[in-house]
Amino acid sequence: MIRLIRKDGVEMLLNTEAIQSMESSDGTVSNCRTVITLVNGEKLEVKNHIGDLTTKSKAYVKGINQERKEFEKTEKDKEKGDEKPGKKKKNERRYSR
Repeated sequence: MIRLIRKDGVEMLLNTEAIQSMESSDGTVSNCRTVITLVNGEKLEVKNHIGDLTTKSKAYVKGINQERKEFEKTEKDKEKGDEKPGKKKKNERRYSR
């Protein structure tokens, strides 16, 4: 989710997967007007500059992809099992004579 400021000044979070398109007026950063069209057809008018929204969206997606890679690596490690020397597997007993 990315943090936005609506036209009325209220701060909100928006799921980037809900964004269909974004349009921006030709204003300076201080008086910018950006309209976000959601996949359900709803339109949101925000104070954030379109460049800021693009940067935030890319960073969010990059973070999600990184988390997914780390999760998949952890799952693969679990499938391989802990085959480190000296470490007991579950329900394994060691007897010494």
